[in-house]
Amino acid sequence: MKTANISITRAMTDPALFGPSFGPTWDYRWLPVIKGAWAEPLSATELPVFREVAGRDPPKHRVSELVICAGRGAGKDSIASFLAAYTAMSFNPRTAKLRPGENVYVICLAMDKEQAGICFNMTKAFFETIPTLKAMVRKFGPDTITLSNRVTIKITTNDYKSVRGRGILVAIMDECAFYQTENSTAAANPDVEVKAAISPGLARVKGSMLIMISSVYRRTGILYDAWKQNYGKPIDDILCVLGTTTQFNPTFPQATIDRELLLDRPRYDAEYNSIWRDDQEDKLIKREKVEHCVAWGVYERAPKRGVDYVGFLDPSTGSGKDSMTVCIGHHERGTERVIIDAIRETVPPYSPEQTAKEFSELLLSYGISFCLSDNFGGEMVTEQFAKFGVRVDQSAKAKSELYLDMLSIIGS
Repeated sequence: MKTANISITRAMTDPALFGPSFGPTWDYRWLPVIKGAWAEPLSATELPVFREVAGRDPPKHRVSELVICAGRGAGKDSIASFLAAYTAMSFNPRTAKLRPGENVYVICLAMDKEQAGICFNMTKAFFETIPTLKAMVRKFGPDTITLSNRVTIKITTNDYKSVRGRGILVAIMDECAFYQTENSTAAANPDVEVKAAISPGLARVKGSMLIMISSVYRRTGILYDAWKQNYGKPIDDILCVLGTTTQFNPTFPQATIDRELLLDRPRYDAEYNSIWRDDQEDKLIKREKVEHCVAWGVYERAPKRGVDYVGFLDPSTGSGKDSMTVCIGHHERGTERVIIDAIRETVPPYSPEQTAKEFSELLLSYGISFCLSDNFGGEMVTEQFAKFGVRVDQSAKAKSELYLDMLSIIGS
């Protein structure tokens, strides 16, 4: 059997392949989602089911990014294992430009060692029990499966250092809303770091795919961002779906869900009903409040004639952990609105003089030769910016007072 020519629908339903692992209940919601992601035609009964969790019509071609937000007990580990096995078995090395001795990788990154072990055992079982897949195995390792078509499946934890230096055919970020790092100094935002480390590897392999599959959690991180930016939008390259536990798994006992919702509504609404949590915010300003003020898709507004722009600087030394940032905005005539036109950030380590030069050029391009800053840095900051034609004065208000002023504006 030529595995490279097998469609994902056939693979999932064929009794000689993955069919015995996925019965009729999987066809109800999971199969339409997978068919939609791979741009396979949906039936008249599947299309409304797909729209219910995707909020849109199916993509016109196979996506390069699949985001699945599904409740606990929905079958995510089973689907992650299936997708790892299918994408590995269907790779055709003849169409890929691989160097001698090079393998491409299907990587599944779990939130911890225990979950990685579960996912590995489930994936390994496919290659031990399905004759067609068993014939492809060259070697089983502690966390790897090496195949004859030059694919290595690797299932491990979310270590952003371990995914570097290889071509990645498929990266599955399993339960990525809960990624943590054992060494807190290694990455402040492990999900962001892992995704950044994966991207170059995906770019090396034609037809690669990123799959994020997780229960929802707090309103921050890559999963929330992907849902916020892509859910319900007709983007052919990205598909994002969101559904409850019982939408994806109608056999899950509703009585269990109802009982636990009574115990802790915010927690179990996220676990089972895929409702993002608001009670986990640890910031001065809730993200949702800020998002109401954002014009999505607008990254920067070019300077216009006749507009009076103002700037504010948040400086730092360049050697610590704090970034230096500058913000440019204007008051919209005839209204009470203030529009932020540009924000720039320089992440340490950096040269304060070079950053002062770059920020000054930006400020001057908006006609700003004077701006305020917070009470950090004193003469060091003013001297640096003065070299490049911008006068910087410290704000009369402390940063805490500025935050309080901003809170009242955003809250209104």
